[in-house]
Amino acid sequence: MFTPTKAARTGILIAAAFLLAKSTAVIASPGYCTSSPSGTDLSLPDVKFTIGSTVYTPSDCYGLVDTGSSDVANNLAYLNNLSWQSFVNGVKDDTAGGSNSVTVGNILYTLTAGGTSGTGTDTFELFNLSWADANGPVAPNLPVLVDLVLQWNGGNNDAFYLFDNVLLPVSPSWASGQIEVRAMNNPENSDLGTSHLDAYFSDPGPPLITRKIDVPEPATILTLGVGLAALGWSRRRIS
Repeated sequence: MFTPTKAARTGILIAAAFLLAKSTAVIASPGYCTSSPSGTDLSLPDVKFTIGSTVYTPSDCYGLVDTGSSDVANNLAYLNNLSWQSFVNGVKDDTAGGSNSVTVGNILYTLTAGGTSGTGTDTFELFNLSWADANGPVAPNLPVLVDLVLQWNGGNNDAFYLFDNVLLPVSPSWASGQIEVRAMNNPENSDLGTSHLDAYFSDPGPPLITRKIDVPEPATILTLGVGLAALGWSRRRIS
């Protein structure tokens, strides 16, 4: 009876491992939202966040719900139960004006209401979010990468919008971006009824460094496995 050599077994294991990796599904974070407007549903285009020439749109959203309170700590706990990412703290600002700040991971965030833009159902509530390095030369320093959630509130209605991997640049020690919100107290109603906006932040991390890694094609790996198996068989016959 033929018994595979160690080299042959290695080739077979490499091929099997590759096929297993290809067939194993990655479980993504919950998807609560639609990718385009649909009746009275929330949709990803409801909100956008612009930093310079870069426009960020949500990767997911959740609502409309009643969180039971406008308290930041209450809504942070509600948010972290959505199984998106882990968020550390947040800041709330009313549409009446003024600004409020919070520090997360030594980055100082300030949220400021900015009025409205547009008309009817194309009216956007505007906010400005700025950030600054609050700890001098000690890490983390700008630029940083964060996950961000914006929570819109109107009356007893709340909606959460998730932004992944937002790059906060530096110019030279602070910068800002504009938030446009088209979530409405009653979707498809021209009356926004916006009460306030919250912004929640993950711990900051360094910007991603993209490196090209050459991954062998499936055929290459299978060929390598077959070659190793043949080599083991030929060595067995010679011996």
